[in-house]
Amino acid sequence: MGEWERKSQAKPHVQRTDLSAIDMPAPSGGGSGTTTVRCIKRSADLAVPFGAPVRLVDRKHPLVEVFLAGRCIGDVCNEDTALLRGKFGIETRPGSSLGGQCLAPDAGPQFNVRLD
Repeated sequence: MGEWERKSQAKPHVQRTDLSAIDMPAPSGGGSGTTTVRCIKRSADLAVPFGAPVRLVDRKHPLVEVFLAGRCIGDVCNEDTALLRGKFGIETRPGSSLGGQCLAPDAGPQFNVRLD
């Protein structure tokens, strides 16, 4: 197969891929594509670094837990736990978890996580 034959076959594939990406909804269901959840630290003196990758894990407890480097550092708030279970179906995902990134921590025991 020559170079031009490969290009002619590759172009329709790229166009189909581009169109399917346009039709896909954003993960949050809105146009922004990002969702932020509020979390509460388990220990008030725990430092949550800005931009640290975290894992939100649903272990069938009342609240979804937040893990940083394999250690549970907090829990997702009640309203946002319901959002993760209802809208995102966290319990049906592989490993029952979602990835996220810590945003600037709020004053006190709260911090925010942006979902990937």
